[in-house]
Amino acid sequence: MTCNFKLAMTMALIAFQLSACSSGGGSESAGLPQEMSSQTISSGTITDFGSIFVNGIEFELNDAEITINDNNGTENQLQLGMQVIVEAEVNDDRTTGNASSVRYDLDIEGPISAITSNDGDKALVVILGANVSIDDRTVLDNFSLDTIAVDQVVEVSGFRKRDNSIQATRIEKKSDVYASGSKLEIEGHILSLNREQKQFVIGEATIDYSDADFTNLTADSIILTMFVEVKGSEFGDNNELFAKSIEREDDAPPLDDHSSLEVEGVITHFTSLNNFTVASVLVNGKHASIVNGSSADLAIDVKVEVEGIIESEELQAIRISIK
Repeated sequence: MTCNFKLAMTMALIAFQLSACSSGGGSESAGLPQEMSSQTISSGTITDFGSIFVNGIEFELNDAEITINDNNGTENQLQLGMQVIVEAEVNDDRTTGNASSVRYDLDIEGPISAITSNDGDKALVVILGANVSIDDRTVLDNFSLDTIAVDQVVEVSGFRKRDNSIQATRIEKKSDVYASGSKLEIEGHILSLNREQKQFVIGEATIDYSDADFTNLTADSIILTMFVEVKGSEFGDNNELFAKSIEREDDAPPLDDHSSLEVEGVITHFTSLNNFTVASVLVNGKHASIVNGSSADLAIDVKVEVEGIIESEELQAIRISIK
């Protein structure tokens, strides 16, 4: 009798917990809540200052090591709209924290070769062969959609989409006209490779690596789908970019087991709620609460913010916010 009573009470408690998890306006829940670790990696957009806000958390930078495009940086170099990766100790309220490091790395820097569309609020431009989308949430620095022009050299930070295009969150004009010898840089996955000609393609950009210096790889170790950073300063007769340096890089934030991760981006691969990819991070949303929509709203190119725990290089989502 006592055992049956205890069993009944246990089952009732479980039912209550499940009911509590699924309540709340504007969200869909599919499981028990989990506890986020105070050690957190946050990958997303700088939306405000004081010190910086990323994914809704205010990070103090007093003791942070700041890296800007692979160089030591300062807090003053961090700007609205930049995509950054923050490693931090986050307080229990999950709204404030102390950053130990902040890393920013641009996506593209080069001249605008075409303006495909521009209605004053949105635009589509081509930079080093990549289609770059601009909307009313894109931070434009040193120019506007009224003054944007072909051949302006710009630096782009944003979300990489499935088709290798970029949804820009920040674009800064560096100069009005491209001059030979100016900095050119692009990151992305290698889509095709010609070892005989010593060329590969990122997006629509052809990269000539015949005279490049290599970091973390060699010319012989280049393979398809590898994510690399290419720097150069000259174009060839066929508009190929002559690489000065090529570095293999991670296309995802650190994925340490049992650490907390918050990642913002667009969905680039989607099989189901249990299997989709954001910012090159594999996500399992089986037990996540979904805010501003439901699982039916999740699809390729939908912008989301996902919070959860890393297990075996997979993000076990606790909360998915549709942006």
